[in-house]
Amino acid sequence: MLRSRVVQFLTFIILAGLTVWVAALTISARGEVPDTTPIPVTLRSPTSSEITILGRDRIVAGEIDVKIRAGISQPDGSIRRIAEEHDGKIIGSSASTRIYQLSFDGLSPSELSAFSGRLAADADVERAALAVLGRILQ
Repeated sequence: MLRSRVVQFLTFIILAGLTVWVAALTISARGEVPDTTPIPVTLRSPTSSEITILGRDRIVAGEIDVKIRAGISQPDGSIRRIAEEHDGKIIGSSASTRIYQLSFDGLSPSELSAFSGRLAADADVERAALAVLGRILQ
């Protein structure tokens, strides 16, 4: 995660009782701050209370499964960024398949379905879909 901090320096010279603005300098310091968001190392199984119905599918309420594209050098960094940008929480992962489970509070199943399309549009994402029981994201 990169954070920008802007520091402004104003230099004034006082000459014969007059304040003269000599220079205004804006420095943007951009430093890399390591993201410490923990990523669970296994896929999470839902509780029975988290299971809901959408059409003919049983889905996990509030969950979208995201697969990061092959060739992305830092898939954990990508999913952290995606989760942060969309107010999601990483609740499970499978490093070997690059599949991550993201949780989103307050979305209905139909809203969640539409939202998965927005996640799928991210350049680092190969696929994003509702967490359907009995179906593995491939």
